[in-house]
Amino acid sequence: MGQLNDTVDMTNAEAVGEFLTAALNNMPQDALELLSGLGVSDSLPPEVWAATGNSAALADLVAADPAAVARKYGSRGWDLVLYSAFSCLHMASETHATGLADSVQLLLEAGANPNAYFLSSPPWEGARQTALYGATGYSNNPALARLLLEAGADPNDDESLYHSAEYMYTECLELLHEHGVDAARLSPHWNNTPLYFLAGYKEQDSNVETSIKGMRWLLDHGADPNTLCGDEQETALHAAARINRRKDLARLLLDAGADPGIRRKDGRTAYTLALRAGNSGFLELLKGLPGSDIELSDMDRFIGACAAGDAVLAREMVAADPELIDRLVDEDRQLLPEAADEGRSQSVALMLELGFPADATGRFGATALHLAAFRGDKDTVDVLLKADAPLEIRDPDFDATPLGWCTWASVSNPAPGADYPGVARMLAEAGAGLEGRASGTPEVEDALAYGAQIITADEVHDRGMGAVLDRIPDGEPYYLTIDADGLDPAVMPAVGAPSPGGLWFHQVRRLIHGLVAKGRLAGLDVVEITPGRDVNAISSITAGRLILNYIGAAGRAGYV
Repeated sequence: MGQLNDTVDMTNAEAVGEFLTAALNNMPQDALELLSGLGVSDSLPPEVWAATGNSAALADLVAADPAAVARKYGSRGWDLVLYSAFSCLHMASETHATGLADSVQLLLEAGANPNAYFLSSPPWEGARQTALYGATGYSNNPALARLLLEAGADPNDDESLYHSAEYMYTECLELLHEHGVDAARLSPHWNNTPLYFLAGYKEQDSNVETSIKGMRWLLDHGADPNTLCGDEQETALHAAARINRRKDLARLLLDAGADPGIRRKDGRTAYTLALRAGNSGFLELLKGLPGSDIELSDMDRFIGACAAGDAVLAREMVAADPELIDRLVDEDRQLLPEAADEGRSQSVALMLELGFPADATGRFGATALHLAAFRGDKDTVDVLLKADAPLEIRDPDFDATPLGWCTWASVSNPAPGADYPGVARMLAEAGAGLEGRASGTPEVEDALAYGAQIITADEVHDRGMGAVLDRIPDGEPYYLTIDADGLDPAVMPAVGAPSPGGLWFHQVRRLIHGLVAKGRLAGLDVVEITPGRDVNAISSITAGRLILNYIGAAGRAGYV
């Protein structure tokens, strides 16, 4: 009996962890469903009370132990006010929204630090993620933001203004302005300004329209477009000229007083950077303005020809100076992954023909093949594969191959017009292995060729089962096979090859109920259970509960 209780306690702790992951990662529906399986709220740990807005339980805690407001809770080691500030449950119901506000007010009145923070993980290691950022730029909860600001939260925390402007959370922006935020401030941590940060959006990024609105708000509230930022000591106009092709963005900055004659640390002006990026829209507006009369180097002219896809000029320059390619530096080589990231397959083909290295890396340390696969861009992927671009190279930030980027983007960040099954098929046929699975086996290749989308357990943990359900067509008949090996051994130990990191009961339950709601789940089976390896019948209990959930959901849906 003791062993069974230990197992149940561990499973409940894991269920609490799953709930907090959803609640603190902007997955309100997943969080609500997981919360419903946790049992009586007052018996849960204080971090769950804070994340759900259980102000009554928090009031009892603080009354019994006033020092609780300054204690660290849960595996994250956060203050309670952080769990409330970063919770997304205010999006789920008015009851939770009110509860979260009451909880934060109670905690602040009891002495909680309005400037509480935790330190972020790589690749943004060391950044302070404050409670105010949680309430503003992260979860867009103005009610909590007002409470924190009135209690003394610092609006210049290097995060809140950046991300509130990024997503145009207007009410949060106005609250920050009301409490003295400095839109022109150069962050000592990031060595940039919010305006410069938003200038880093690419034209094809899904949030670019909103980010430009955020830049307009910042300029209207005192942002300086001529502040020098980053290691290159460049302005927002410099950054936009090399990254974004939106002419309206160039006009916005120029109309706000951006000086096109300012030179970066390396001497380049916005005009030079636009030329090197093949940014014709910016070049058109910058021509004739200060900085456009700068003397260009042969390398700048060559890079500009490659970026613009001017094959005649680029070939002529290489013919006249065969060592030109050998003199490329890292910044020059980055043009290849940048062009792939923007879907400019002709420029990619030209650079590969002229000798640019196919393994050159750009943002996030990704190669051109990573970025083309992420976009689901068959044309650019085809060009790169014909040039023998490396298939198994991993980026430094996410430790994933191009095929890994393709499969992740297909579920989590699909690009308009992308063909992810087609790209995955091309990569598999070229010899790419699939991470975490039987890499390169005929079964995997057949599945990809058929058009199947392969979603890893890590992706489900990161994005929630709701993101998976969103990828499944509505109104169809479905059949679900549950392979016991795919569940975490904490809930399904009786398998041939137990491996931590699998799916949890609540995630599979969500899948069953989601399929019943979307169409008609004709049936399901649970396979690969090894009874002789079961521990306290946990695997049988899990399988039985999943089947009962299907029967109950089917009955409520009127199947029988």
